[in-house]
Amino acid sequence: MSGCVCPLFFYRVMKEKIVNIVNKVVENNNLMLIDVQLRGERKNYTLEIFIDSRDKIDFEILTDMNNKIWNEIIDNRLDNEFSKFIVSSPGVDRPFKYFEQLYKHKGKDLIIKLKDGSDCSGKLIGLNDEGNENELILECERKNKEKEITKIKFNQILSSKVKLKF
Repeated sequence: MSGCVCPLFFYRVMKEKIVNIVNKVVENNNLMLIDVQLRGERKNYTLEIFIDSRDKIDFEILTDMNNKIWNEIIDNRLDNEFSKFIVSSPGVDRPFKYFEQLYKHKGKDLIIKLKDGSDCSGKLIGLNDEGNENELILECERKNKEKEITKIKFNQILSSKVKLKF
């Protein structure tokens, strides 16, 4: 079996290298790496990188990160492995990974699933980042239509995302 490289091993090694490259670039630009997705087969991979920040991510930032990350991929001689390369913000359909992502969503309705199995939905009216535990402050509507202020510790959240309005 000498000379045979397992595709799964190659995939894991490739993804680890990409994550290390992207983390370095993103952290140097005060951004957060949300996810790296590698799909397809060797020499025909699609690489999708999702980044975010405390503030709004615009097209200029994405273009700049695209160029910087791609240049690092070239420098590491990994560019021949990809047929498609995308750098994007995570979009509203992805759950929040970091507390800092929530700042730009003040005033929006969130859907939250807690680790204890309960759910909470409400308007994000504030964030508390003092001390060791970050908290979300939500205005939730109860069944009797009364508004209730609820505080949720970020480390108790299983998943949270913006509630889409149709």
